[in-house]
Amino acid sequence: MMLPFLTVLIAIWFLWKGRRCAVIGWWLATLLIYIAWCAYHMTEVLGLSF
Repeated sequence: MMLPFLTVLIAIWFLWKGRRCAVIGWWLATLLIYIAWCAYHMTEVLGLSF
C-alpha cells in the first residue's frame, strides 16, 4: 500500500513546482488506486474462521 503515498508525494512535488494540471492528474491517479484497493478488499473473503 505504498503506491498511494508515492503518488501523493509526486503530486506535492508538482504543486511545489507550480504545475497545476500535473497535480490534478496525480491526485486522480491516487483516487483510482484507492478505489481499486477498496473494491478488492471489500469483495474478498475474510479469512478469520476456517
